[in-house]
Amino acid sequence: MLHLQLIPRSPTRGGTRFALCAVVALLATLTAHPQTSHATDKAGARATQAADLPVMAWRGAGADNVVWWSQFDGTNWSPQQTLTDHRTEAAPALTRGSNGRLLMAWRGAADNHIWWSQYNGFSWSGQQVLNDRRTDGSPALGTGADGTPVMAWRSTGPDNLIWWSYFDGTNWSPQQALTDRRTEAAPALSRGADGQLLMAWRGASDNHILWSRYNGYNWSAPQELYDRRTDGAPALGF
Repeated sequence: MLHLQLIPRSPTRGGTRFALCAVVALLATLTAHPQTSHATDKAGARATQAADLPVMAWRGAGADNVVWWSQFDGTNWSPQQTLTDHRTEAAPALTRGSNGRLLMAWRGAADNHIWWSQYNGFSWSGQQVLNDRRTDGSPALGTGADGTPVMAWRSTGPDNLIWWSYFDGTNWSPQQALTDRRTEAAPALSRGADGQLLMAWRGASDNHILWSRYNGYNWSAPQELYDRRTDGAPALGF
């Protein structure tokens, strides 16, 4: 904020006058450095705009286990592009992180580890493996109102517990088991109207759908929806 100093006139003239020299100096400074911050932010604004577009990702058909992807500009989907270093035997998952970048997670093709990468609006980062977690299906990703991305997945073989982890902006936290919930399919995640993260999944001992919410600290106890059943995985969206 500019403060204009009031300089008294000579006693014989009376009154006050503005220090116009300060205004002239300020105008000269602005003229010498026109919109420096905006010029610096233009590239970032373009990246944010590109990164904010909806993205579709999927596994190819048949023997093609490469992950493909495309962006939606509000009217049309862009031509599909292949991520030749991303391969999977299940569906990949997507969510937006607190830094505005899109996160992708998927089950590996040559193994059952979970892999991940980020999209910055221009390109995808190289894939990274999470050696502490495995799944026979697809991982789920979701982000609550606090901006913290969360991953959830069913483990492998007879271990039908749901496991989860959160992303701190750089790394995924160590996996944790949710011993009060089990499933025979992939769980689903989405933000609710109150900003809390919702999880839904098919029960392991039956085919009812159960659900729970995450308040940023803890998961609530599972609640069963007795009026609905599925043989697969439920989906959530907001």
